[in-house]
Amino acid sequence: MTAAAVAAARRGLPSPRLAVGIALAAWALLVAARLTAPSDLLTRDQERVAAYVLDATERGHWLCQEDFHGNIASKPPLFNWLAALATECVGSLERFALAFPSWLCSGLTTLLVLVVAGRLAGRAAGVWAAILYLYSQLGLRQVLLVRSDAVFQATVFAATVFAWQAWETGRGHVRAWLAAALATLTKGPLAILLVAFGFVAAWQERRAGRDVPPLGRRGHLRGIVVFLLVTAGWFVAADVALDGRVWDKLIVDELVGHAVGTKDDFGYPGERFYRPAAWFVTRLFPMGAIAVFGLWRAFRRPSARAEHRRLERLLAWQVALGVALFSLASENRFVHLLPLMPGAAVLAGRELDGWLARRRPGLHVARAQLAAIVVAATLSAVYLSVLDARNEPIVRGADTLAFARAIERIAGPDFAPANRDAPDALFAHLTAFAPPSDDAAIAAGLAGTAPYYVATIDADAVAALVPSIPVQRVLDAPLGRGGARLTIVANRSALPIAGERRPRIDSAGTALFLALVAAVFLLAGRRAGSRLAT
Repeated sequence: MTAAAVAAARRGLPSPRLAVGIALAAWALLVAARLTAPSDLLTRDQERVAAYVLDATERGHWLCQEDFHGNIASKPPLFNWLAALATECVGSLERFALAFPSWLCSGLTTLLVLVVAGRLAGRAAGVWAAILYLYSQLGLRQVLLVRSDAVFQATVFAATVFAWQAWETGRGHVRAWLAAALATLTKGPLAILLVAFGFVAAWQERRAGRDVPPLGRRGHLRGIVVFLLVTAGWFVAADVALDGRVWDKLIVDELVGHAVGTKDDFGYPGERFYRPAAWFVTRLFPMGAIAVFGLWRAFRRPSARAEHRRLERLLAWQVALGVALFSLASENRFVHLLPLMPGAAVLAGRELDGWLARRRPGLHVARAQLAAIVVAATLSAVYLSVLDARNEPIVRGADTLAFARAIERIAGPDFAPANRDAPDALFAHLTAFAPPSDDAAIAAGLAGTAPYYVATIDADAVAALVPSIPVQRVLDAPLGRGGARLTIVANRSALPIAGERRPRIDSAGTALFLALVAAVFLLAGRRAGSRLAT
């Protein structure tokens, strides 16, 4: 069957508006599945990021943040700023406010994947690309991740697309560099390298003897000035304010330490080189496996149309060289693959749509896509709420949240005990920045006449600090399956009873916050629909 015959036989191709609706529905269902599943705040250093957000909102440290233990943030602050602004609107560190940057950016990236894949291979391919982008093991994590990775992914992909448009049209270089600046303010200068990887496509095109648009030197100079004003401006201000600690942490410890393997004894660079490629196929399944065929096609059998060929090869080089770069790193985490996912999804969406068009030319495309997201969202919800919920860190996270809510029911949302060795997540749920107290301070507090309360996972050790005083365990609950218990120890027999209670959530602020987010998605959805229609 010829390509024209296949196209003519296809039924139910989504309209631009329907394509946007299906993509956003796929994203919204996944966000709902994550919100209704137990929290994973005790995994992947997310507790530490919650402490950064509290440092900004509770102590006013907006320029650069510290965790409960006095360690400054290991990444630039864009994620922390966005999460802190959402928290200020909501009034407390609710889960959806803390993870606001991730679910916002994953939704906007879904629309950008839809548009890019739609312009490359048609609206049906765009919708398949958006679905594949969202529904994988790593995709399930990204939408509510309390880490900078999802924001980094969105800004890197935006910078890549804007840089490609500037390459094609000779305009928009400043916009591309501004997106790169935001990516750098999220996770450092790796963003520039990932975007630059794609432009190996220019060398490949020239090597094949094809005409290649100029890279636009003047436009890049203006963009670089903007980039330096944003990134270097923040870095210098923060480093001066913290007496050089930002340089030591972000450059010496993080950038150089990760590169040469001295950070946390991860091992020498490339020691576990096989992991990123294996994770690309397994943790991103089915998208990663399908994207492998998309990579092969981009290099061996690219589109005949020059604009499409340059785009697909740009994305292919970014994905391939990105995996190679992460293979050489001393630290390997599968979340590091997040910035490569949008490009891989575009290539995979085109492959899947082409395969279905050839094998199932009579398939009603929109119905198949709606059925796919219903099945994928259902399976995701079962996995997150039933299977994944049995993992020990998830159980400990659920127990910690339940303990925080029990405290609030009795003592109100403004109560915060002293912190000895309790999980940092407890104080994130209580919206309280609480550095650990030393044993001398705890002993003095318990021995005093004023009410004093301590959160601990070792109540016997706390009681031993003041053996002459009968301290009380006023609240006690299990912490995971290992027999540990989370306890409030006090020099009183019960928690204080809250008098006048204030709502834990500011309803007016939350309503305004959600209205602004809805407006952002409405405008972004309309923009995406108009792009797909042209």
